[in-house]
Amino acid sequence: MKRSPLSTLLLLLAALSLTACGGSGDDSSENAAVNTPIGSFTVQVGEPIQDSTQAAIVQTAASTDTLQTQQFRQQLKKANKRMSMMQGNRPNVRRRIVEGFVGRNLMTQLNQQLVEMADSLNIQADTAQVNQRFRKIRGQFPSEQAYRKRLAQQNLTEDSLRSMLRQRARVQKLQQRTVKNVAQPTSSEVDSARRAAAEQIKLQHILLRVPRGASPEATDSVQQRAQTLIDSVQSGNADFAALARRHSDDPASAQKGGSMGWVSRDSSLVEPFQEAAFGLSKQQSITSEPVKTQFGYHVIRVTDRRTGEMMPPAKARQQIVQQRGQDAWRQTMDRQRKRIQATVRLNQDVVQTELSAPSQEEDTPAAS
Repeated sequence: MKRSPLSTLLLLLAALSLTACGGSGDDSSENAAVNTPIGSFTVQVGEPIQDSTQAAIVQTAASTDTLQTQQFRQQLKKANKRMSMMQGNRPNVRRRIVEGFVGRNLMTQLNQQLVEMADSLNIQADTAQVNQRFRKIRGQFPSEQAYRKRLAQQNLTEDSLRSMLRQRARVQKLQQRTVKNVAQPTSSEVDSARRAAAEQIKLQHILLRVPRGASPEATDSVQQRAQTLIDSVQSGNADFAALARRHSDDPASAQKGGSMGWVSRDSSLVEPFQEAAFGLSKQQSITSEPVKTQFGYHVIRVTDRRTGEMMPPAKARQQIVQQRGQDAWRQTMDRQRKRIQATVRLNQDVVQTELSAPSQEEDTPAAS
């Protein structure tokens, strides 16, 4: 489905607020049992709502917003209509609606905090640039009537649209300033990066999936199965390729005996997998314990190593600076995100879902 210009703008504003702010998930505390993640935020689940006209409430120090029961049911009806055309597993629609309501509120607050940072640094939007973006959005509508209708659907006016564009421009400038101020790498750091990027390893792996929503006991059982496979290989009682063909839940590599071929550090491997694989020494060919990723537990084996062509120093320097800029912006986002303390209350008679329960949807291994 093609999105309207205004819908695209709203998504861009949300994405800008969330850029590099998907935290490490290391927000554990004494109250972890009543906390739950919503996107890149952590919220506290409060007392249930008794008012039948209210489906959900999100409350922070800055504001309180309510999702009315009528609104929730309207959204549920539309979502179920869309879901009826889907094949296979379907997401938890009720939970998705609540998460969307909460997430939009928290992203709005995060964006406001970024604007306040821009205020403190006297970062202003380029008026000509804002006007240009405004004209571009306006020009994508076939008529004045279509334009006005879409504004109304998004609860916007021309003034609020221009304000959104100014905020977006100011936050972009804030990000650019943050990235620009990172330290330049030394020559030795550039050389180390070039050597690391040139390192290549030949891999085999076995994936044992952990189903979404699995109990702790079921998760432990999968981990123990993976450990048993490692022990069998290390003892010399089993062939890795044969085990991969028989047990791996990654069909693409299983039929090749778990082989993933040659990979380098810039491959599209998920971080825990890559860290474990490249962390193996020349004397240690297989991980001593299963490696946990969002896809399940991996048994990883390195069968060969080589050094590929080294990248030019200028490219290595550029990559380091780019990574440092991303890290600096991520840290800025993390600090602002953690300032938002939110409590979510639900009317279970209406929403009939728990925020502590994971959404039911399938992933596909990135490490394959």
